[in-house]
Amino acid sequence: MPAAVQPKMESPTVIVVGAGYAGLSTAIECTLRGMKVKMYESAEDLKPVGDVIGLAPNTTRIFSRWGDTLAKMQLIDSKLTTCDFVNKAGEMVLSQKLPQHHEGYPNLYAHRSYSQILFYEYAMSLGIKIIFDTRVTEYFENDHEAGIIVDGERVTADCVVAADGVHSKARKSVTGVEDIPKASGFAIFRCFCPIEPFLRDPKVNHLIPEKGDRLIIWIGEDTHGIIQTQKQLDGITVFLTHKDTYTVEESWSFRGDPKELIRASETLEPIFKDVCKHVPPEKLIDWKLLWRDPIKDWVSEKGRIVLAGDAAHPHLPTSAQGAAQAIEDGASIAGVLAKGGKDEVPLALRIHNRLRYQRTSLTQRIGWETRHRYHQTDWEEVKKRPEYLQMNYPHWLIGVDAGIYATEAYDEVKDHLLNGAPFVARNLPKNYKHEDWTIEKMMFQEKEQASKIGSAIQDDW
Repeated sequence: MPAAVQPKMESPTVIVVGAGYAGLSTAIECTLRGMKVKMYESAEDLKPVGDVIGLAPNTTRIFSRWGDTLAKMQLIDSKLTTCDFVNKAGEMVLSQKLPQHHEGYPNLYAHRSYSQILFYEYAMSLGIKIIFDTRVTEYFENDHEAGIIVDGERVTADCVVAADGVHSKARKSVTGVEDIPKASGFAIFRCFCPIEPFLRDPKVNHLIPEKGDRLIIWIGEDTHGIIQTQKQLDGITVFLTHKDTYTVEESWSFRGDPKELIRASETLEPIFKDVCKHVPPEKLIDWKLLWRDPIKDWVSEKGRIVLAGDAAHPHLPTSAQGAAQAIEDGASIAGVLAKGGKDEVPLALRIHNRLRYQRTSLTQRIGWETRHRYHQTDWEEVKKRPEYLQMNYPHWLIGVDAGIYATEAYDEVKDHLLNGAPFVARNLPKNYKHEDWTIEKMMFQEKEQASKIGSAIQDDW
């Protein structure tokens, strides 16, 4: 007797709000898995703003599936082999060798807006319709669908992915709480500009290698400065993270004051001031770093609205994982929705939440701890163990494909959520024990030397 034919699973429909890394990766991955996607973005277009962005192998393995996107990304990549750490006396205390790839997937340092545009172009090639210059005023859901009110129009689908940034309007719809982003107490002067003036200046041109690119981190008290060359784009990125008090929101349009940039670099090696003198005033941004406390629940009460990217878990730049975790969100959401189909959308999104929360909470915290090591450095520890300063690339972090993992772990997490079966995540360090934390707790430790507080970063990762 022939086996019964299994009915084909119906794919869910998806609304995506926000065309950043989380939104674009969600739209692309869902479309590749056969789902219909509508996408809305508040900006008029994708403007060429921003500077460098780290795209570690946990992300390049995802967009290696997106046509020639990876090949194009490598054309705008900084060709870095080391990261050099310099103290205020001008001594190089560590030259860390940077991984070039992991399991065949490259470790990239691309340009933020150029990489976003590459994602957008691939999304367009798939036929994804992205509507710009729109205003979402409301999120809603019932037992059967979710939707948004956008420019006065009611739009519905099986679920809504709210990738609407650190100032997320959807967050209240999910958490029920009107929480606003909190100032971190720090800001970044940042600039991507032409490299030519730096090359002409004999005071600083020795910092730039003849071949390849270079990344240097200068460390001072309550501040650190960075330069990273990007010769394939004839450019250089200059960063300076510094203490700040402010009430303005995070914005690429908030202009920085070159005089304040110079003043804020006082505790760094003097050559950094010479670097800063070549920063064009019209290119300088004063980026105010905003935080939110980690939240455990990214999924709404009825399970049809899910937060993604900065709306769920904003990262400090020192995590080097903000964009990466946003891209992982998109792949994971697509993975669970494809596995669960239209009938299991609420459960699928809760499975995604369970797979992702502890991982992103840890990468968020690592961002704070890394910055703290740079700003409250234990120099005695550095003398004994220079690698104390290094950026870490453990397998648990860069060896995971979030989309594949979401599909493979789906049934196991489903049993865990519905029946209480044990579940051990495989996208975390071995024997890792999760610890909840808050911004208040982290800020309380700001003045403590980094080696004197408890750390989530373990050397054996």
